[in-house]
Amino acid sequence: MLNFLRAFMTRIGRAVSNDADPASAPRFAPVGNAGIRFRIASDAGLKVVEQVRRTMQPDEIWTRELERGFEFWPGPSSMMVTAETMRLAQGLETYRVRVSTEALSFEGAVDDFAQELVIGLSKDATLSGWRVESSNGRSSLILSASVGVHDATVPVLAKLFEDAAVLQLKLVYDLRSTLLP
Repeated sequence: MLNFLRAFMTRIGRAVSNDADPASAPRFAPVGNAGIRFRIASDAGLKVVEQVRRTMQPDEIWTRELERGFEFWPGPSSMMVTAETMRLAQGLETYRVRVSTEALSFEGAVDDFAQELVIGLSKDATLSGWRVESSNGRSSLILSASVGVHDATVPVLAKLFEDAAVLQLKLVYDLRSTLLP
């Protein structure tokens, strides 16, 4: 698989971003989300988001609060943890929770070769899946996981989701250290 990754990097390598210096990541002033603590009591999705926050312990200076989650920079790549609003599924109030970590970002659009890269990388993506997103002339390789939760599944799925977030960081940093010495 390493040769496959090198071939991909050769193809797009001229524009790969390696912001290894955390000082180059955006800084945000701590922003309180006044209503979030009140909503957590009745929102299974936000309970999982807050449990992941407690596990990851993001530094406030590297964290941006979102309406239903947070984004933080534990290093050169950002991680976003969010919960969607409630949906009824078979009579249960369920919430979709997501964690996504950007592995690489580069200039320009990506062709079909990126799909092959995603397939090649997916065999190592425990509890998560790879995808490529393109917008505004930039493309990103992202590792992402999502799960649907309701009150009865929070204790089990929150722990599993914490593990997915930690594994994402490990997989992303292993990939970056292999490709971007």
